[in-house]
Amino acid sequence: MSSLAYEDGLRYYYFYTDGRKGGNEALRAVLRYLKDSRAENAVDAATRELHGYVEKVKVRPEVRVAYMRLDEIIYYERKDAAKAVQIRSILDLLEDFGEVPSSVLERLQAESDAETLKKWLKLAARADSMETFVHKMSE
Repeated sequence: MSSLAYEDGLRYYYFYTDGRKGGNEALRAVLRYLKDSRAENAVDAATRELHGYVEKVKVRPEVRVAYMRLDEIIYYERKDAAKAVQIRSILDLLEDFGEVPSSVLERLQAESDAETLKKWLKLAARADSMETFVHKMSE
């Protein structure tokens, strides 16, 4: 096994989480958990304790994204981008009627349901005035 020299006097070990040789079952359980830190992979006392710490840390806003898997990050980024496109499309249509009231803009930005935004986009495309849109938006 090759080693790297560090000036701090500490010794570092590197583990391959997909390895099949060496170690004991407890070590393999920890490595499996580290590879995929979900509750169902916390199979013994050590990994359940580790999972408890991970769950506490994951909810802290300053570290939450760092613990997300890449596919989760991509999902949320796409979701946010799709919402922004829908809102921009609604605003583009409504701007034909003049300045969009700040209350409408705030309501659009506060909406998290994609189906509601889709409904409002269709409504904006059919509306004949800002007043019609605002009235039907509340129905």
